[in-house]
Amino acid sequence: MNTIERTKPVVGNGAHISNGVDTHSVTIVEVSKSGKFVIVQRDTVKPKEGSASYSNEWEMTPNPNGATYEFTLRKNGHYVHTGEGMKFGSVLHISGRREYYCYEF
Repeated sequence: MNTIERTKPVVGNGAHISNGVDTHSVTIVEVSKSGKFVIVQRDTVKPKEGSASYSNEWEMTPNPNGATYEFTLRKNGHYVHTGEGMKFGSVLHISGRREYYCYEF
């Protein structure tokens, strides 16, 4: 039986939420003992000093007052925003902070 090796969530580590095209930087603030539930908090994000407009170059720092979101580990191996469907819900990626906006829409 093959198993998918995935990164385990660790409190304090950076992650990002993908909801289609855009990606939002977050910090992991709580992980359940079972690892099935993760709570993340939105980071403070601002354009890097001297970056060109619409460049998607960002400075990301943890924000203790940021909005929080809960994600649930689903049977497909992904953490999906609690209350959203597995197929089209927002997905938590535990692979570091990332911020991206698609300016084409």
